[in-house]
Amino acid sequence: MLPCSEPRLVAELMRLRLLDKAFDMTGVQSAAEVMGKSAGFVRVDFKITPFLVAADDASLMKEVSIRARKRVARWGVVNFEDFVATLKKAGLNAPDTLVREVLAAHQDLVWLDEPRRWFWLRDVPRNRLITLIEKVVVLAPRVRLSELRSAVSRPHIMKGFAVPKRILAALCAQLPSLTVEGDFVVATDRPPLERLWIGSQRLMIEILLANGGVMQRAALEEEALAQGVNESSFWVYLDFSPAFIRHAMGVYGLIGAAAPPELVESLARPRKLGKALQGFGWAKRDRPWLSYRLTESTLSSGHFTIPTALRRLSGSFELRVLNDAFMGKLVVRGIRATGLRPLFRRSGAEPGDWLVLDFDLKQRLAYVRLADSAAVMSGQELLDKSAVAPAANVD
Repeated sequence: MLPCSEPRLVAELMRLRLLDKAFDMTGVQSAAEVMGKSAGFVRVDFKITPFLVAADDASLMKEVSIRARKRVARWGVVNFEDFVATLKKAGLNAPDTLVREVLAAHQDLVWLDEPRRWFWLRDVPRNRLITLIEKVVVLAPRVRLSELRSAVSRPHIMKGFAVPKRILAALCAQLPSLTVEGDFVVATDRPPLERLWIGSQRLMIEILLANGGVMQRAALEEEALAQGVNESSFWVYLDFSPAFIRHAMGVYGLIGAAAPPELVESLARPRKLGKALQGFGWAKRDRPWLSYRLTESTLSSGHFTIPTALRRLSGSFELRVLNDAFMGKLVVRGIRATGLRPLFRRSGAEPGDWLVLDFDLKQRLAYVRLADSAAVMSGQELLDKSAVAPAANVD
């Protein structure tokens, strides 16, 4: 049964009637030492729980704890199955039961769902997801969960990771400055905007605020560049900042700002969309792109179809998010593409989410991101942006 916590081992021995009552396993160690033998384990106190592990695994609990805290800081919330998989990949002998016991030894542990598949550690500082949530609610003090989920998954630092809505709601309910009211997250206390938004993004926010919260992309770009925003930065922030929403082709707004359909329609150009395939084209000669709206079938299979007009797409591509992190292999044979299932599982993708793929035929790369419909670009917009490299981060 090793490694495991001492209470669990003692309970199991009592269940098997090998012990009559609770027993301190240090007695076994002491007896072995008197007899000049090894007990076969060492007893390690971790926080408030004693664990029994092989001598080579004496630092195991501390290593699991450190990795858990790093992942919470990085992603905000952590999927338990994914966390265990990363431990195994790192070569750590950490069974599921042991990992749960190590997590339970943290007094700041919060399970965010009843099956206990998602967790959060309250005392971890600099939680990226919580920081993004705070940046959104300072602009939108009453925001739909779906909009919040889309916004916080957009920045490069999140690598397309989209927390399931029920988990995001559970996290928000734990934060002292937020409440959850049905499908809405409501801020009960907000810091000043200038504390959370700085630099070019703040300039773009102020331009939108001065223009009613919704503008044509061309007008927003013209004014932003006139005020000193770098062109490359403008496109990166427009795509990946949680502050901005794409309402229609060429029409952008501030999250939380009212966007009446008649206003959006008057600013937008009409565009016909398909059912699952939402768009495709060529940003450059060797840079085809595709956008899909995810269905239950696509999520369960990880498969999707390639338009015949893009038949040059064939073979294997390294699947990457836009900061170049490797996410697996995408294989295209004819009009069928496979390999997205691991990405969907790890990112918490849901039906109705939007998938954007940008292929680099020369390097055999496929850049991927999950977003809402606001992030899906038309062919012309991708062409406008084709020379703009994505930034590594957003401020």
